[in-house]
Amino acid sequence: PGYPWAQHLPADVAGGVTLGCILMAQSLAHASLCGVALIHGPYSCMLPPVVYALFGTCIHSSVGTGGLVSLLVGVRLAEYGDLAHRTRAAAVLTLEVGLALALMGALQLGWLVRFLSRPALSGFMTASALMIMGSQLPPMLGLPSGAGLGPRALARAHWPTVALSGVAYAWLVCAQQFKSRPGLAFLSHFKELLLLIAAGAFCSVWDVGVAVVGQVPEGLPEFSLPVRDAADLQLARELLPGALLIALVVFLSSWAGAKKFALKDGYKIGSQNEMLALGLANVAGAFQGAVPTQIGLSRMGIAYGMGVKS
Repeated sequence: PGYPWAQHLPADVAGGVTLGCILMAQSLAHASLCGVALIHGPYSCMLPPVVYALFGTCIHSSVGTGGLVSLLVGVRLAEYGDLAHRTRAAAVLTLEVGLALALMGALQLGWLVRFLSRPALSGFMTASALMIMGSQLPPMLGLPSGAGLGPRALARAHWPTVALSGVAYAWLVCAQQFKSRPGLAFLSHFKELLLLIAAGAFCSVWDVGVAVVGQVPEGLPEFSLPVRDAADLQLARELLPGALLIALVVFLSSWAGAKKFALKDGYKIGSQNEMLALGLANVAGAFQGAVPTQIGLSRMGIAYGMGVKS
């Protein structure tokens, strides 16, 4: 009721469109890290953000797939060799992660975050960023995911991919300088979106061997029960220990980012609300075959930089 439409709507709409486009590309990459069918990345970013918006307290949150959580999910699901089996197991895992978080929120266990100091949260965010960066270095060089970076591996680098990665990195760094220049600020605000459009156009026109996503299924996901039979119950029992660990990482990584930007912008967030919101978001996503979702650290920075207020 008190939303200042004229003041906040332009930045909120621009931020929403930009983050949605970025999340589309990110979620495909994160689905690959999870080892599931690629389309389940975008599926994971449809219902969870809506549910979080109803219960969450951080206005800069962008709920969707995340690099650190996707890495952990991929490790946990690696023992299931078949793609369809891993995709099915991911939905069961997401349901368990959501239920664990929702239960912790309902039991008001958010007070545990009081024992987390600011240096600890900052260290967790830095370590998460380094792990994600390390996982993305091989694809940036045109090498398979998980490949090493020794001299032999570097000798097999795909140089067109290296050149495209370098240009993309240089653009993201340089575009920051346009923020304070009249008439060019939009280049800074939409730098990620412009990069996605330019890179996609380049790869569609010039076939230089850069790996692309390729064809993905069309249409919206169907609602289905993540656990339907005795085999799914057995799968849930196998996945439960890993689900509890991933639930903890989902909350810690999300809370670290949410707390940082809440302090920056001068508003308060509630740990119980965040636990419950993230839990319900994951439970809802599980019915659409989602992988575990969190608040994206990098996307929060984009939302804050663009002046998002809702």
